[in-house]
Amino acid sequence: MIELNNISNETPYRIFKEKYEDSLNANQKIIEAICISSFSSDENEVNARFVNLKFVKDKEFIFFF
Repeated sequence: MIELNNISNETPYRIFKEKYEDSLNANQKIIEAICISSFSSDENEVNARFVNLKFVKDKEFIFFF
């Protein structure tokens, strides 16, 4: 379960919270797993990995590999 602490009320965070609560209410499994991606313009390549999101504090996402 993801712990939401004083999560920002800005639109992206509000949408994230709504979708997370929808997933909880639907009894979906492993909803803590999220995909983190980055793009390297030097290598013209995307790097992506799944991590377990543990906390959202204001605008900060805290996850574990």
